[in-house]
Amino acid sequence: MQPAPGPFTPPPAANTQQIRPPLWWFGVAAGIGVVGIGVAIALFVIGFMRMTDKVDDFTRIDVPGTGTVEIDEPGGYSVYYEYPGVSDDFYDPFASEPAVTIIDPSGDEVLLEPYDSEVTYNFGGHEGEALWSFDADEPGAYEVTTEGDMGTEIAVGPGLGHSLVAYVVAGLAVGGLGLVGGTAMAIVVGVRRSRSRRQIVAARMQQAAARGPGAPGAAWGPLPSPWAAPGPAAPAYGPTPGAPPAGPVPPPGWSAPSGQPGQSSAGPGQPSGAPSGQPSASPGPASPAWPPTSPPPSPQDAPSHQDVPSPEDAPSSSDSAPNPPPPG
Repeated sequence: MQPAPGPFTPPPAANTQQIRPPLWWFGVAAGIGVVGIGVAIALFVIGFMRMTDKVDDFTRIDVPGTGTVEIDEPGGYSVYYEYPGVSDDFYDPFASEPAVTIIDPSGDEVLLEPYDSEVTYNFGGHEGEALWSFDADEPGAYEVTTEGDMGTEIAVGPGLGHSLVAYVVAGLAVGGLGLVGGTAMAIVVGVRRSRSRRQIVAARMQQAAARGPGAPGAAWGPLPSPWAAPGPAAPAYGPTPGAPPAGPVPPPGWSAPSGQPGQSSAGPGQPSGAPSGQPSASPGPASPAWPPTSPPPSPQDAPSHQDVPSPEDAPSSSDSAPNPPPPG
């Protein structure tokens, strides 16, 4: 059994100004996360604005009709079909597509390749879906001829998918790195501050122990252990061990009766009578029953000294025997 712990006094606390790294490092970690999220939002907004400007800069030709598209830089371009509600019914199998022919500056017809995926947009009051893509091998004026339903337009310009995806991916990457970096820094700062606090407290404990038990700050004791062995448990009910019985005390020489009437005093497995050939023991004087059935006489019932005859009141020998008659 472990000895009972002494009175507990908390150990000396560490000064928060001495703990390293300082608390403001938590602010730096939070700032990294906030900056990352802010940059991600800024990239999303810039991508949306660039997309809107690009859609506004498309060259549009009425359907049916003819127009000229000026291309300054060779590269890939797309042909879009714009009409109200295009983003709602681009899966409509009955939607008619216009016929489009493009002639390059050399007079040759440009090969139009259909889009493999559905690409739609709705920016700056323009709704459209991508129908074809083509390669412009040389700069110059490209003649576009359209045929189809009236009230719609054909728009020609650079592709939209790559630029939008680039901004979205960049924003997600920057925001994710900011959150992960800020969280990691906060964890590292918390662990190092906890280690520094334990080292400061341990150093103060050693200094207090070196000054002796009578020195100021050295009177703290050990923490009470929750795993200390418990002492002997008191019984939940019943008499206290070692205490005298609660009932009347039998007088000296009293023994319990040998048995009840009609029952044998022999133990279990033994015959009720004495074995043949052996004299049976004669019963001795019966022990008085205990506890007595009648209560002991009270002091009021005891005879007083007034009731006891005194020696003077006792009859003498002369008074007790009659005188003999005189001889005749």
